[in-house]
Amino acid sequence: MRWRELYNACVSETKLEKLEKLVFETEEAIVLRCHELCREPYLSSEVQALRQAAKGLLEIKTTKLGWLDPARVRRGLLGRTIRRAMDRVRSASFVVERLWVKWVFNPPKRKSKFADVNEVSQS
Repeated sequence: MRWRELYNACVSETKLEKLEKLVFETEEAIVLRCHELCREPYLSSEVQALRQAAKGLLEIKTTKLGWLDPARVRRGLLGRTIRRAMDRVRSASFVVERLWVKWVFNPPKRKSKFADVNEVSQS
């Protein structure tokens, strides 16, 4: 039950440098234990405890360490900013593509240097 000891150490740790290392070690221990328990029933008590510990670690990372919560980033201000930027990029690339297609398939009519000469010689 190494992961439980590490998780309890994370909960009680106050020094940020040490806490960050503990968080990484605890995550690794939780993942390894999950791999060992992959054949256990989903509702077993240890699997449920692992899920709760993972949620607790996320809370520690966002509150104590100040990391971004991935779930909130997608819905939050940063997510909207990223979506708006991507929309602008898509719009700009669409405009450039339309201009390129127009230029390639409908090139501008250019007046030939020899147009006046040809008209004069035909007269």
